[in-house]
Amino acid sequence: MKKLALFIVLIIFISLPLVGDAKPQKIKDPKELIGSVTIKVTYVIDGDTIRADIEPGFDIILQNQRVRLHGIDAPEIKKDKEAALKAQKRLKWYLVDTAKEVRMVKLPTKDKYGRWVGRLYVKNEKGEWIDVNESLIDDGVVKLYIPKPRK
Repeated sequence: MKKLALFIVLIIFISLPLVGDAKPQKIKDPKELIGSVTIKVTYVIDGDTIRADIEPGFDIILQNQRVRLHGIDAPEIKKDKEAALKAQKRLKWYLVDTAKEVRMVKLPTKDKYGRWVGRLYVKNEKGEWIDVNESLIDDGVVKLYIPKPRK
């Protein structure tokens, strides 16, 4: 079991860009990905959780939904206030201050706290799509989140 966990961690790290490369991770267009929805960010709670209005289509809007960013873990405000506020500020910069459009590729189910979970993508002023989750890791304000195996 330990070998399997080590193998999974190794694969994840190999597939990520080097941490020293702090360039935002660009993709073609998240609209083409399964589970992609438009969101309007209403509040950045912390470095890995937001509140947003989710637009799944058909003129439906799910208002004020909590969304957890998949695959990252931000510092907790109670444990490291300075680092937590830095992560929150950086996430706000991506989603509110510079984004022209925000999309989420969501997982099919919510987490144990009732939050939607997904990867966020923003379209910048140049029209490029940026993977916010990976960019936060590259910026050094959050860590890669690897769930602990269930016993």
